[in-house]
Amino acid sequence: MRIAYLLLASGLMSLPVSGLRAEVPADLAKKAKAVLEKSCHSCHGENGTVEGGFGYVMDRQQLVSRKRVLPGDPSKSKLFHRVESGDMPPDGKALAKDDVAILKKWIAAGAPDFNPAVAKRTFIFTEEVIALMRADIKKRDEADRKFTRYITLTHLYNAGRPEDELQGYRNGVAKLVNSLSWARKVVVPTPIDPARTVLRIDLRDYKWSTKIWDSIAGSDPYGLVHPDSKTAQNFYEEAGCVLPHVRGDWLVAAASRPPLYHEILQLPATEKELETLLRVDADDNIRTHQVARAGFNGSAVSRNNRMIERHESSYGYYWKSYDFGKNVDRQNLFAYPLGPGAAKNHYKHDGGELIFNLPNGLQAYMLVNGEGRRIAKGPTEIVSDPKRPDRAVENGVSCMSCHVKGLLPKDDQIRAHAEKNPDSFSDKELEAVRAMYLPKDRFQALVKEDSDRFRKAVEQTGGHVGTTEPIVALALLFEAELDLALAAAELNVEPADLEKLLKRSPELARTLGNLQTPGGTVQREVFGKTFPDAAREWKLGTLAAKATAADIGKDPKTHSDPADAGTVVITPPVMTEDRVVKRLPDVYSEVVVGGGGRYLIFHLSKLKKLAVFDFNEARVTKYIPLTEDNVTFTAGLDCVIIGLKKANKLERWSLTTFEREKSVWPPFKEDVTGVVMGYASKGPVVVNGFFVDPVTFRLLRVTDPKGNERPLGSALGRFPSGDGTVFGAWKSNQSPVETATFVLEGGIVTRHEGGELMHAIPGPDGRFVYTAKGVVSRTLNRADKDDATFGYCLPALRGDYFLSLTSAQAGKGGSMTVYMHGVKHPVGKVENAEHGLAFDGWDRGADGPWKRIFYVPDANVIAVLPNSNDQVVLHKFDADAALEKSGADYLIVTSRPPTEVKAGAVFTYPVKVKSRDKKVTYQLDSGPRGMTVSGAGVAEWTVPANAVGTQDVILTVRTESGQEVFHTFTVKVVK
Repeated sequence: MRIAYLLLASGLMSLPVSGLRAEVPADLAKKAKAVLEKSCHSCHGENGTVEGGFGYVMDRQQLVSRKRVLPGDPSKSKLFHRVESGDMPPDGKALAKDDVAILKKWIAAGAPDFNPAVAKRTFIFTEEVIALMRADIKKRDEADRKFTRYITLTHLYNAGRPEDELQGYRNGVAKLVNSLSWARKVVVPTPIDPARTVLRIDLRDYKWSTKIWDSIAGSDPYGLVHPDSKTAQNFYEEAGCVLPHVRGDWLVAAASRPPLYHEILQLPATEKELETLLRVDADDNIRTHQVARAGFNGSAVSRNNRMIERHESSYGYYWKSYDFGKNVDRQNLFAYPLGPGAAKNHYKHDGGELIFNLPNGLQAYMLVNGEGRRIAKGPTEIVSDPKRPDRAVENGVSCMSCHVKGLLPKDDQIRAHAEKNPDSFSDKELEAVRAMYLPKDRFQALVKEDSDRFRKAVEQTGGHVGTTEPIVALALLFEAELDLALAAAELNVEPADLEKLLKRSPELARTLGNLQTPGGTVQREVFGKTFPDAAREWKLGTLAAKATAADIGKDPKTHSDPADAGTVVITPPVMTEDRVVKRLPDVYSEVVVGGGGRYLIFHLSKLKKLAVFDFNEARVTKYIPLTEDNVTFTAGLDCVIIGLKKANKLERWSLTTFEREKSVWPPFKEDVTGVVMGYASKGPVVVNGFFVDPVTFRLLRVTDPKGNERPLGSALGRFPSGDGTVFGAWKSNQSPVETATFVLEGGIVTRHEGGELMHAIPGPDGRFVYTAKGVVSRTLNRADKDDATFGYCLPALRGDYFLSLTSAQAGKGGSMTVYMHGVKHPVGKVENAEHGLAFDGWDRGADGPWKRIFYVPDANVIAVLPNSNDQVVLHKFDADAALEKSGADYLIVTSRPPTEVKAGAVFTYPVKVKSRDKKVTYQLDSGPRGMTVSGAGVAEWTVPANAVGTQDVILTVRTESGQEVFHTFTVKVVK
């Protein structure tokens, strides 16, 4: 006994009791792996599943590096915390106590590796990927190559991402591209390499044009081209594209939200246009009770009562939600269950979400405001998404997250309410409620039918319907912090090489140096900001956005489609008198026009806000907060661009949601000093003289004829036309004045000089420039000798009207006469409208009448900003009525034709005119073979597939009274 005791005490004798013997690490790892595979893998990795954004449960290295497991400490391990608490697995399927104990032992023992030893992956360099894609595209028929594009996951493979997670990305990419498709079939991208990290797509499979791809590629902040590589040059030429490949994780994150979500899916601007596209007559369906409705309190996204409504569409189902800013009056669905409309018993909603089947069975989404116009984000006071950092419901990504299983089943409460209170509703109202608000079983059958259709389509993409939307999960993974392995892979260097590069680059190491510390990471925003500098300094390639103006999806001369500005609805405000004074909350220091002429935007520097004055309501309706008072700002058709001079950052704010959409550093190293943009354009925006895309904030290739990339130079003034194609400039405190214009066309800015015309303010479309000495062309030439007689002129913000001003002494006098192009006589004079602005025609100051008088014909008002800088004086003036009253016999073509048409497409141009004589005829005098013009003035031409070059067109427009004008234009045929 004593011998046995001594042997035991000395550790020379082991007990055969298994409970007292330490388990072999390999055995413990094997048991832990079995538990994870049995209970977790089906949701977190198997076949690419990414529930909770967690698709690597069977990869011990990833569990540790991503801090799901902290070796040696189960209590601080996220994975163990979730299983011990019973949260995972969900739905009451908690792990058995023995399985929980195994995981605890495994982590406490240091989480020994359960993955079999495998050979280290061979790093795949960019040159190999390009060679692979080039070899693949050469196998394609020549006619197919220009539609062949590639989506890469190679950097994720290089970063050591497990195969389960890589499959999750393949599934996510497949679901995304098919969720942006108008084609009838689901088409899964084709892997072209053994590791399946390079996926080929054909744009035609998703009904994407090459311009849509250019918009995608031009928005890619990580898209590098390699102009010095002969293989790469050949590949780009064969694809007919500057950047024929983009990264899959970036694509999933960027294309699942606006603006790319809207652009790729080609969503129209309004609810009615979408319904026309889907062949849904919602108004008629409601009138004839061919809808299924459910109204209720308590929604996952809305604070107030809500109603959802189902229609049949040409592609399956079409659902609408009606969302409300409050629950009282006509926004109380229980009291006003019928509508929408103007009737006294109809509800009045503030916006909604539209969900519809694409032809392939997947779902697409559109958010709209109360006027039925498309918006990027829903107002947080109406709807919210707790999963997003700003809690805003963002079109695409938020909708996908909520509707991961298709349609959400909701029980109607309106039908029972109306039937329980029959005396509160008329017989007709009760009949309508019973017809549209269906019984629970019938309504839920429709929801199930639609969700099943969606599920089958998802399964065709290779994925499955779970509790987590894979597109959203992968987007969140992309937005997460980067470790050394991932950052190196995104830069296409091995981790050891990245550390060496950082040691040679102190400036870059200041930003990215934390990657070299154990477990160090860098924020995605920081890495994205630094990426261009790293690519340039380490000669990794050239950013495609720098190499082409395709960032904005169109050539700069046509980026701002004139039809876009026409979609802005401007209506006359309610004015009880001909002259109304509207006071501002404080004194303003600067003012710009935005929203296609609908808004004046004032800088209230003391209040650190921008105040948005809406002509539709004749008052300030919104405020944009500023983080500093030293700002420069401008506005376009749908956004405000703010340059923060102290922080040296650029911000983009939406003119739809009035929320900040982006905050970035400028795409150059100097401080931001000035921003300019056409008030009816979508870009470009000029920052410090450089042309920049307002969506991506990338520099665009816009130069002067000599190749200078700052084509506006240091020109003063720089007032843009509404469409952003012509910039007026003049020297205000120097003689001679040297008036000039800068005309943007085809990526080239050309300067034109006009002597001492003083100010040069281009009109809405840039055709005419308005000066202190009459009206001139955009090249500062006289179009008509009589144009000089108009004197001191300013353009209207829309259309063909303009003002002629007389000078005044400060505080009194001064008149405004309204003219219209094509009519020699005045349209009318604004009565009792002394503007009180002092000027003598010399335009010495930087704050003349061009910054104080704004004519908005659609609103029937002329706004004057007095020198006190604290009020807006509105003068009522209806130009169309005045033109009729003038007695002038006039005939004017007011429309502008499309400038381009695709070969093989149909060119359609409805000619619009203003005429005293309502009987107008149209005659085609000259044009391409096959072009016709109808009696209603619609010019049409089926463009031959082999047509090239430009086509000149001459139309004669006549009235019965003998008036006649020639309408000439040129159309360019593009491939």
